Order: sequence, then structure tokens, then C-alpha cells
Amino acid sequence: MNKPSDVVPVQPPIQQPQQVPPVQYGQPAQPIQSGQPAQPIQSGQPNPQMEQIKKSATDYFSFFIQMLKAPVRTGQQTNAGQMVNGLITMIVFSLMLPLTIYFELRQAFKDVYSFFGSNTINLPAGDYIFKPFFVLIIAVLLVTAIMLLVLKLGRVVTNFKEVIARFGALMVPAAALFTISFLFALIKIDVDLIGWLTMLGFFSWLVAICYTIYSFKKDQPDGLDTFYCLLLTFIGSFIVFAIFGDSILSSFFGGIERLY
Repeated sequence: MNKPSDVVPVQPPIQQPQQVPPVQYGQPAQPIQSGQPAQPIQSGQPNPQMEQIKKSATDYFSFFIQMLKAPVRTGQQTNAGQMVNGLITMIVFSLMLPLTIYFELRQAFKDVYSFFGSNTINLPAGDYIFKPFFVLIIAVLLVTAIMLLVLKLGRVVTNFKEVIARFGALMVPAAALFTISFLFALIKIDVDLIGWLTMLGFFSWLVAICYTIYSFKKDQPDGLDTFYCLLLTFIGSFIVFAIFGDSILSSFFGGIERLY
């Protein structure tokens, strides 16, 4: 046997130091290589927000077309899930009328000013578009609230979201007529035709009120009769527009006074 003193220890191999390349001044530094390859930056990915906006716009356009084709059949099937579409229709309805009046007045003042040799027209958009728009949308929502209250008197089980959805859906023909009036005012079509379209739009809106009440009440014979539900709704709507109509007219005439 070998004695312990005779065992020769094994020396580990000596690792040679890595050669570091000398730094050359005036040349760009070399990037450090890692074990993982660099991931390329992917471009052109769809924006989730934009995709959602596109989808909502497409859905509303389909809803709008369906309501124009069959307002009664499609409208009576709407529920609280269609509230967003109903609100969009109410916004379009409330915006198109001030825009139509704005462009009609702009053309009228342009004709008058050009007769006196002036082409400078300064119609404040705040007085003719934004203020009337906010007043109209508030008035429409108040009419919707009156309809809900009247339906409660008629013992109809519903809620504000559902009434907004159905009333807004049935307002699509009125909103479409106001939109056509605006486009005609934009391209300077005969003012009489625009006036008739606007009146037809208001009439269509009144029909929407009637059928909204009827569509909820037809399956509930108890409570306040449908006739009186409609009567109370129109009385409340008349009061609302008598109050807010004065605000709209004062906004228009106030803007006209500032022109002189």
C-alpha cells in the first residue's frame, strides 16, 4: 500500500484569461453579445382602443340601418343592452338641428353682408351650436324621465336604461331627417326643403314618443290607461320645451345682437 505521504495532489488546469480587444478610439463600441437573441420590435399591431371604437361604430351603423328599415319591429325588441345606441341617437338628434340652423343663418348673413360689400362673418359657434346642443340633449333626457315616471303610473316594470334604449331607437328616423337637413344646409339646398324636412323630423320625434309609451304599455292593462300616459307625457314635454326653448331662442338672438 502507498503511504499517505506518497499521494501526489492533482492540480486543477490553469484557465487562460480572455483576451480583451483593445479599444480603438474614433470607432463605435461593439455591442455586448448576450445569450439570448434580440427580439425584433413588432410594429403594426392594432390599437385595442381604436379597434373598440371601430367595432362600436360598425355596430351602431348596423343598428341605425335596421331601425330605418323597420322602426316598429326593431324598436320594440330593444332593451337596456342597447342603451349606448339610444344615447348616440339622442346626441345626433340634438346636434344636427343646431348645426342646420347655424349653416342656414351663416348663408343668410353672408348674402346680406355681401350686398353691403362685406364678406366678414363671425357667427359664434358657442351661441349657435354648443349651447343649443346641451340644452336640447338635457330636454330630451328630461322627456325620457317623464316617460319613465308615466310608465310607472301605468304599472309598467321597466327602468331608465331600457326607456332610453327604446326611445332612442325609435328616434332614429327623426335623427336621420335632421341629418339630411344638415347636409342640405351644408351644400346650400333650398331653405324651404330644409324647413319641411326639419318639421317632418319633429313630427317623427313625436311619433317616437307615442310608440315608446305604447310599446311598454300594450302588455300591461292595469294602472294608468295608455291614453292618459300619452297625455301626461305630452303635457310634461310641452312644459320642458317651453322652459328650455326660451333658453335656446335667447342664445340665438344673443348671438345675432353681437353681430351688430
